[in-house]
Amino acid sequence: MNQQPKNHNKTSTTALSQITPLLPGLILIAGIVIVSTILVKMGIGQAYGLSPLIYAILLGMVVGNTFLKRISKATNEGINFAKSKLLRLGIILYGFNLTINKVWALGLEAIVIDAIMLISTFLLSYYFGTRVLKMDKDTSILSGAGCSICGAAAIMATASVAKARTAAVSQAVTIIVLFGTLAIFIYPLLYPFVTQYITDSAFGVYVGSSVHEVAQVVAIGKVLGTDVADTAILAKMVRVIMLAPFLFVISFVFYSQGSKDGASEASKRIVLPWFAVWFLLMIVLNSVLPLPQELIANILLVDNILLMMAMAGLGLSTQLSTFKAAGPRPFALGLVVFIWLIVVGMALQLIFA
Repeated sequence: MNQQPKNHNKTSTTALSQITPLLPGLILIAGIVIVSTILVKMGIGQAYGLSPLIYAILLGMVVGNTFLKRISKATNEGINFAKSKLLRLGIILYGFNLTINKVWALGLEAIVIDAIMLISTFLLSYYFGTRVLKMDKDTSILSGAGCSICGAAAIMATASVAKARTAAVSQAVTIIVLFGTLAIFIYPLLYPFVTQYITDSAFGVYVGSSVHEVAQVVAIGKVLGTDVADTAILAKMVRVIMLAPFLFVISFVFYSQGSKDGASEASKRIVLPWFAVWFLLMIVLNSVLPLPQELIANILLVDNILLMMAMAGLGLSTQLSTFKAAGPRPFALGLVVFIWLIVVGMALQLIFA
């Protein structure tokens, strides 16, 4: 008679013992998310395309390199939980930003341009980083993912597949922040010259296919008008959809178990990023089901909070000493890739025009 209550109590105790160690880190992260949200609502940094994700990692880095050093043991489990489990859930729910119809509305030409930019930019980042600058594989891959797809979110998703070092992730995100912010100033300066040869919509595709972060694309679009903004955001969303197949390719080519030199064929096994499958399923679900707009808005709100928590966790675990140890090479890589995005992106628009 008393067996069921005992089992219930045991289950409750086990669940509580698993949750309790997470609380200090998650409470700290929640505080950072709240402050980041307030800064966004106040419009601070909006002109520079500083998204809530960027605020979260920057504030996390400030806290992580000051007083957190004294309490890091208590917060470690919660921070690691945010960087792994909450991140993957955030990437999955990110699929509700997109529908299949939105992609096709952009046109095949723009999709081809997006694909060319993604592949060429990633390959440049990887080979220039590892072969010319002699950087580690993870930093080169993460930088390529961020520059070629969708900034910090792509870096975090790729890092989840790669099990990358925190230092590599932080360096890649720093590249996105620095050169993405520069893009907000440079593209409006290019606009009057480039649009002598291409339409405003084509310039929007140029922006969407070559600027790092979604927020940075939005910031540029707001400066240049509705025609540029609408097309730029759609082109950027197509790049976001390409994140899922990109993760599968990365997993197979670079991070399959036994892929290191000397491993036998039998030992090779793909590390499948299942969250990428769920990401695609959410896009399909959002495309075929008549979901209420209020529901989608609430899902995206939760998604934004989850991604902010993951970024805050990353910032908290980032030590600034890692940048000093890395030297100027990550920034050299970011500059080369940034020039590539501007020049090749423009060339493709002129060719297709």
